[in-house]
Amino acid sequence: MRNSLAKTRVLVSPTRANESEVEARQRRADEDNRLYSAWLAGDEAAFERLVVLHGPSVRRFLEFYLGDSTLAEEAWSDTFLKVVRARTSYTPGGNFKGWLITIARRAGQDIRRSKTRWFRLLTHRRESTADRVAAPVSTDTLLISIEEAERVQRALASLSEERRTVLLLTYQQDLNSVEIADILGIDSQQVRSRLTYARRLLKEALSSSST
Repeated sequence: MRNSLAKTRVLVSPTRANESEVEARQRRADEDNRLYSAWLAGDEAAFERLVVLHGPSVRRFLEFYLGDSTLAEEAWSDTFLKVVRARTSYTPGGNFKGWLITIARRAGQDIRRSKTRWFRLLTHRRESTADRVAAPVSTDTLLISIEEAERVQRALASLSEERRTVLLLTYQQDLNSVEIADILGIDSQQVRSRLTYARRLLKEALSSSST
């Protein structure tokens, strides 16, 4: 049962967005650009709101990308420091989330190089996981959740950086192939090709770890 849960969370294909989802996505993009414009005009509270809105997803991306919660925290701080320094390089009206994730990925690469560390598995502490659980759960359920997460992390760690990144940007950050292509500097067809291959390799890694 838990094997199927892990696969479902990572490998399920994105569904085609219906009209309401497209509209909701556009509203979020419009809000991002409105806040960014306000920040450029001197409203520091607008920047704080952007951090609140996007900080958690950036942190999740960096944890999986780097495989280390401590390095992810350092890269997270560096990401928003880079945003402040490059505040005039983004023109409101574009794809703010894609721009932000591009900076986060570069921050992660810089942190990895500066620490001279290769990709390591993210260590899950039982007590920190328990703090994030909204409702009381049994010890058995908690241990299963941790085991599933670690198995997926090990499978992701077995992939190359480019394949791992395509998977994370697609399924974790909910970016489409055009947005991912802009971030990685390739065309959308290459994104789709890498995604297909990465999904197959990840599925094989998950199947192998389950045995």
